[in-house]
Amino acid sequence: MRNRISISLVLMVAVMFGTMIACGGGGGSESVNYTGETMPSVLDTTGAVELARGAVLDTMESDSIVDPNLFPLALPDSNALDMFLDPDVAAGILLNALTGEPAASPMSATAEPLAYRCISGSEPGADGSGSVSGRICGDYDAQEDVFNTVDYLQGTFTNYTQDLEGYFHGTMIIDYRSGDLRMIFRDFSFEDSLDELFLDGMVSFMESGSSASVSFNMFILVNGEGVWFNNLVMIEEDFGTYITSSINGRIYDFVDGYIDFVTLEDFVVDEGDIYPSDGTIKITGANGVSITLEVVDANGFMVYVDVDGDGESDWQTSSPQPWELN
Repeated sequence: MRNRISISLVLMVAVMFGTMIACGGGGGSESVNYTGETMPSVLDTTGAVELARGAVLDTMESDSIVDPNLFPLALPDSNALDMFLDPDVAAGILLNALTGEPAASPMSATAEPLAYRCISGSEPGADGSGSVSGRICGDYDAQEDVFNTVDYLQGTFTNYTQDLEGYFHGTMIIDYRSGDLRMIFRDFSFEDSLDELFLDGMVSFMESGSSASVSFNMFILVNGEGVWFNNLVMIEEDFGTYITSSINGRIYDFVDGYIDFVTLEDFVVDEGDIYPSDGTIKITGANGVSITLEVVDANGFMVYVDVDGDGESDWQTSSPQPWELN
């Protein structure tokens, strides 16, 4: 595929919540341990226009299904967040904790597998007080006593440290067994001299033929600033001469509440173009206030703003130059 959906998209749009005003509280989810604001956010329409534009552009321009280098666009600059949401790095951390040995990335065999095997065990922390217990599954070379490939990793940490510079607590799972990738965090926290990180929920990456998708239901809290990606789904499909993409779901800001994303018409980028030639996305906040971004052609778009929630556009603006706002 020419483009693949980037995890950076949903983390990028979260930075725009700074343009919103908080409302009341209440509600929640049984599957994610989210403790922030759960009412809809009062939408700053000017900021929402830029939010919609940025969401579309990031979808179209992404070239990697995981781009941890872009995480700081949404949340405080955090090496810890970069590490734990990068599947290869997270897998290496887990493997090293459970075996005491660094290992190759999952599904990157360099030799013929001999037998599929699962091994469970536990290891003490570097300071002798904490511990990690878990399970590793993959193609195991008994002669060399090493996994050639790994397709499942689970680690449950109890005040565990590998280097006395950071402490882990909670459960992390990396699961490739279905052929796709799921990363699951259960009340998982990490703390070092720079960051306090909390993750709870799941992100899954799926590819089938010419299509790819990323699904989020995860609460991320970094140094007191957090977002909950609530059943947020991005889908991208490559038809050869053009690519389509969409984003649907809800994003909660820890302080300001949530906004909803609905793709009314899939975005289309023709081969050789940078910007989409078609597509419509709508972002809605409290009291039905919404903005709708509608692509005119690859040279620009229209934005329609409903400021009183009656379902009708109250004002609109266009892009005078390719994908810029007037």
